[in-house]
Amino acid sequence: MRNLIRTCVLVGALLATSVVFAADTTQAVAKKDGWWLHIWTERTNCEMIVFDIGVTKESSKVWTIWHKGDAAEIDLPDDMKEVGELYIRATAHPATKDVIMAVMFKDNGVKKMSFSSEEDHSLKQSDHDSDAY
Repeated sequence: MRNLIRTCVLVGALLATSVVFAADTTQAVAKKDGWWLHIWTERTNCEMIVFDIGVTKESSKVWTIWHKGDAAEIDLPDDMKEVGELYIRATAHPATKDVIMAVMFKDNGVKKMSFSSEEDHSLKQSDHDSDAY
């Protein structure tokens, strides 16, 4: 029940704020000059992914929503591109569908994420995951 309430509140908040916080996920090519995301679109079958980001879990907030058909690579916003530590939570919608993506820092594959529902991590620029790209 708690998760259902959280989901309803999240969806309502997203609808109310997505225009304000939305990144341009339709951009053609990410600059890759800091933190960025790569979504394996051919292996991701959800309709959308909601991303919360921050320096810590406590400071994180909804950043953007990726929709099927948007660009596969997304730069994080300028104020987050160079942070030493990054907290990220990705939530798939619908929750029963799969997401396969990577969190990158410049040319370093920091973390591969493969999930349905949601997954979160606290990451450092120096972390490395050979499966991330």
